[in-house]
Amino acid sequence: MDIASLIGFLGAVVLMILPMAQGVGIGAFVDMASVQIVFGGSLMVLLMRSQLSDFIAMWAQVFA
Repeated sequence: MDIASLIGFLGAVVLMILPMAQGVGIGAFVDMASVQIVFGGSLMVLLMRSQLSDFIAMWAQVFA
């Protein structure tokens, strides 16, 4: 990990923690429709790019 990655990561963490410390709740960062689009879309693309048997077997490994 180079110095730019470290600075970027720490900066992102600080930019998320500061508003929460000032009383802005986590709800300001989370929009459920957007979360559903991102995770649902990712799962559907994963299903589209793999065979059904591989997709089903993946869940057995994820939750094992």
